[in-house]
Amino acid sequence: MTGSDVYAIWLSEALRGDGALWQRLTGAIGSPAEIYGAGQALKDPALKLKPAEKKRLLDKELGEASRIAEQCETAHIDLLTISDDRYPERLRQIYDPPALLYLRGSLPEIDDEICVGMVGTRRCTEYGRRAAEQIAREIARLGAIVVSGMAEGIDTAAHKGALKGEGRTIAVLGTAIDTAYPRGNEELYRFIAANGCVLSEHAPGAPYQRGCFPRRNRIISGLSLGVVVAEAPARSGALITARLAAEQNRDVFAIPGNITSPSHEGANDLLKAGAKPVTCGLDILSEYVGLLPHRISLPERRRAEKEAARRGADSRDSGTLMQRIAELSAGAAGEELHEEREETLPPEEQMAAVPAERTTADLDLSPEEQAVRAALADGVQNADELTRRAGLPVAAVSAALVMLEIKGYIHALPGGRFTAD
Repeated sequence: MTGSDVYAIWLSEALRGDGALWQRLTGAIGSPAEIYGAGQALKDPALKLKPAEKKRLLDKELGEASRIAEQCETAHIDLLTISDDRYPERLRQIYDPPALLYLRGSLPEIDDEICVGMVGTRRCTEYGRRAAEQIAREIARLGAIVVSGMAEGIDTAAHKGALKGEGRTIAVLGTAIDTAYPRGNEELYRFIAANGCVLSEHAPGAPYQRGCFPRRNRIISGLSLGVVVAEAPARSGALITARLAAEQNRDVFAIPGNITSPSHEGANDLLKAGAKPVTCGLDILSEYVGLLPHRISLPERRRAEKEAARRGADSRDSGTLMQRIAELSAGAAGEELHEEREETLPPEEQMAAVPAERTTADLDLSPEEQAVRAALADGVQNADELTRRAGLPVAAVSAALVMLEIKGYIHALPGGRFTAD
């Protein structure tokens, strides 16, 4: 980390991550280092600073910012400020862009990519999990980037689907950049960081803050051209993301669900309000084939073009859609906060994942993965049984299970059990 990184962290903390205020100050005064050195200039009424903001900016203590910078350097965490040329213009243009993002992995050139957000309830049904994973796998295989929040349920299914499609995925966290949430997704976190990108507004070691998950949703939709609600009850945080997407002039999609199931009520209401129905990956990518045709895999581009032509111009009233989505999302913030605290699902709600199609790349298994797969040869077993049979540490078995599921060699079953494919 450089001295400029310390000043950037200091400024972001002083502004509470307000990207619009960052742009206003840097436009008027200069770099974060110049703002740090400013005195009377910060009292200029033209800056329209609130008393609390001015007070924080006049506090020149750099100890916390230096500590964060050192942690980032040790953990190989990169910084991306809203002034950086790498910062996605797509995200910069939203109403409340983050001033600074911490990231692990490699951030694609978002403005030249088809990014699709996928969100839904943490307490999802088997149908919702399978549908999310299937759609994510299809669009990732066709060239799109799947963006989600790495939460339990639909988010996890979306990330795994993209990885099974040998595609790319971005995880946007509502917690500190160095914290996998829920804890059961630690291996998935590491795999996404190594093969995609993990983003967060929150510095390493930052404590949980009330309201951080709903605020995280604006980044998911802000990075995306459209957002898919895979499964959501009437009071779901996913509807907040749908509202934000509509406000940001993004497309809103929904996967149709069981009309007798409360778990699908929110997504079905979105469809009645005018969201675009999704039953396969082409339903999404056909919307963008004219915008970024070079980002859709060549064998599928013609099919996407035909699908776009068949459907023709969208006749829905976008204003009515935005108004209805806002109504549907009312009161969902409290439910979002409640859902985010659910770190694990009860056994009866832990549903089987969809197997991936195997490729030659899947044949390269680590010794630990081979041992765990061999231990499953005798039938369905839980993690404790596999640990004993494979003769490996618990952490090694946990990591191997995640990778084997992503590669399509095993299925996760209700009750924390696993079976070989």
